[in-house]
Amino acid sequence: MGDEAIRALREENDGLRARVAELEAALAVPDPVAAHWDLSPSLARMFAALAARGSVSSEGLAVCCVGWTDGSRSSETVKAQISRLRERLAPHGYRITAIRGWGYRMHKPEPAVTDRCVSALRATGAVLRRAAG
Repeated sequence: MGDEAIRALREENDGLRARVAELEAALAVPDPVAAHWDLSPSLARMFAALAARGSVSSEGLAVCCVGWTDGSRSSETVKAQISRLRERLAPHGYRITAIRGWGYRMHKPEPAVTDRCVSALRATGAVLRRAAG
């Protein structure tokens, strides 16, 4: 290869690395969310992808889980991880549904439900403070 071809490949490589960094930043989940909800790094990445886009292909979620797709094995991994993510998010009002033949969609909690939960938690805290005092 000539020097010009090598230079072009290096520039393309640098551009791709920059794009990967942008995508990783877009998928980042604030650490307090992951820690508070007991999410592993791969579950946190899946949550971030679903929260950002609303729906994500199974292949996209496989990349979040294991960094690549390899057919049936990554498909089973995604199913298992989605099951774990559903368990962790359900108490917070999030639902994840399958889109047949494509991927998954995350449904965020209704504001009214979230407000009721916050009100209930505040009331519980007030009751506990009165009982302790």
